[in-house]
Amino acid sequence: MDEMNDVLGFEAHRCEAMIAADFAALDRLLSDALTWTHASARQDDKASFLAGLRGGHTRYLEIRRSEEPSVPMTMRHWPHASLNLGVGEQHRGYAQHSFAAGCRAWRRH
Repeated sequence: MDEMNDVLGFEAHRCEAMIAADFAALDRLLSDALTWTHASARQDDKASFLAGLRGGHTRYLEIRRSEEPSVPMTMRHWPHASLNLGVGEQHRGYAQHSFAAGCRAWRRH
């Protein structure tokens, strides 16, 4: 599998785990050094991000990458990491539908 497919696979697993509230999978997928910046500009580390999901503060119903041609996903690959830039569409449990720009870094072991 090439780098792009690897990253897309990890992204799909992350999104599936967020929707399913699969905290064991998220704990494996997310780095202990995670910084999650919300659309409101509030930031969480891994512990507070997972606590918010566990506590029901945020419930993801759907997450998908934007297929809008004007905002294409961009990926950069290096020997030990990949960077994924793009816009995502999210439907959350309190009837909020949002688009958010994101930057995700994936490290290879």
